[in-house]
Amino acid sequence: MKREDNEIEALKRAWERDPCFDLEDTEGFEEYRGELLAFSENKKAQWKDQAEKHYKKLASKICPLRSASYKGAYDQDQYEDLSCLVEQCAWWNEAEDCCVIRALTRK
Repeated sequence: MKREDNEIEALKRAWERDPCFDLEDTEGFEEYRGELLAFSENKKAQWKDQAEKHYKKLASKICPLRSASYKGAYDQDQYEDLSCLVEQCAWWNEAEDCCVIRALTRK
């Protein structure tokens, strides 16, 4: 069944407010699966990027690593002598390692 553009946009906005369902599998919108899948993947990537930027911003403000010797982009090869200055701080996880170091050095 052919849908109006405003119906598709309304569905996308509803999913953005509460992404608890697979947008591309919405009943009645089967012929728009490709468009809806592309939209949801793009939005999820955008949300992930925003979350990572937010996490790094917070970490840079409160983590002892803020004094690490930083050479450029967030990549493990861009840090010299990256180590935690205060072991067992709030950023340490159950595996006994620093979540900030792991986030900054993961590939």
